[in-house]
Amino acid sequence: MFTKYVYIPLFDNNEKYVSTLQINDYVQMGQVVAKGNKTNTLIHSSISGIVTSIDKKMYINSGLKVNCIEIKNDYNNN
Repeated sequence: MFTKYVYIPLFDNNEKYVSTLQINDYVQMGQVVAKGNKTNTLIHSSISGIVTSIDKKMYINSGLKVNCIEIKNDYNNN
């Protein structure tokens, strides 16, 4: 069974990322969704779907709330 939503944190290893998307944007699997501030590292989407939120969510690795991109899966994997 596939997940309904994917949450992509915009923070990792002391690197903050900036979303390249806006709410209601359509995302294809593998598309760049964020870029690092310091290193220009890219984050890619693992699913296709619609961006439903860019907001603070609990980040499991640290327990802190960090900005995350929420993508609703459309199950097309385009």
